[in-house]
Amino acid sequence: MIRTMLGASTIHRPSVKAKLEKAITSTSGTRSYVRAILSEDASSVRALEIQDEISTLSDANSFIALSEKDETIEAGASVNVVVLERRYI
Repeated sequence: MIRTMLGASTIHRPSVKAKLEKAITSTSGTRSYVRAILSEDASSVRALEIQDEISTLSDANSFIALSEKDETIEAGASVNVVVLERRYI
């Protein structure tokens, strides 16, 4: 809704499939979005080590989208990645 009010031509962020560089864990039963850095060619993604500090939001260029079923995702697995646009930088 906010993106629509700002006049964005598309309201949904683009997403890609990428290979996970390092294993990550998530709480079962909860949908999670893990702050991450997507490689320039969008082939691999690395979760940021620190997730609970607000400053890591500026470091991330993407989020790894984890479903409610995901608990441990091994390195090398293909994951859904939501790409963050950086138009204002």
